[in-house]
Amino acid sequence: MPDGGGTFIGPGNQSATSLANLCVPRPRIFIIEGALTAFIGLLSPLIVVDWPHQCRFLSQEEKDLVQARLLDDSGDFRMDTLDSFGVKRIILDWKIWLGYVTSSAAFGCSGQAY
Repeated sequence: MPDGGGTFIGPGNQSATSLANLCVPRPRIFIIEGALTAFIGLLSPLIVVDWPHQCRFLSQEEKDLVQARLLDDSGDFRMDTLDSFGVKRIILDWKIWLGYVTSSAAFGCSGQAY
């Protein structure tokens, strides 16, 4: 059953934090969610594997297969370093611009960031 604020969290959700009223009107759930997101973001470079030759969970056969597929897919282009040719290729990629336009339309028209 929801409390008076329309949430299922409980009455503690509407009270101010104990940090000297630093975030007075913010519910605690948003502070907790933001802290958890920041923590996961700080750990992500340690978890995400950049290239197949760096991962530990694939066998050598699987690494060779993945690298062969990447080479077949990308051809002579290398995107493991960012040089002027890579920047030009990124700027001229139509899929990046399409993503920019669709996300701008979705977030711009709603008036909110989420």
